[in-house]
Amino acid sequence: HMQAVAHAALTVIADRAKAYKRTPNAPWVAETESQAAERGKVLRSARKKLSQIRELEERRSGGAAMDRDQRLKLAAKLPIEAAVDLLENGGSLGDAMLLLSAVGRRERPAEEQGSAAEEAQPAVSTAQEKAAAPPPVT
Repeated sequence: HMQAVAHAALTVIADRAKAYKRTPNAPWVAETESQAAERGKVLRSARKKLSQIRELEERRSGGAAMDRDQRLKLAAKLPIEAAVDLLENGGSLGDAMLLLSAVGRRERPAEEQGSAAEEAQPAVSTAQEKAAAPPPVT
């Protein structure tokens, strides 16, 4: 399910990026200083991830075996490139962050994703038990 959501988000954002590139004279709203700083921070982080991915690609082309985490990082190349492209061309910071957050969710191990649901389950059971219990006698 998360992959379908991430794919849909990537498609929407990629379409927005294409539309933005087709209209280079689109009105641009000046960013505040803090927004510009955040854009720079996110862009530096994404570029660093791309650099790491390129290093992994070089090692893989040299015949090195890739572990699970390295394969996940390689698979994240496209959305990270799209986020960098958006940020470098004045696209939406929010769209770029959405792309990058989809990558982060994909990299999260399945056992961690399941544990959150398991942790929430006892709270639901306790609430259901309290609701089903007879009222106290006064």
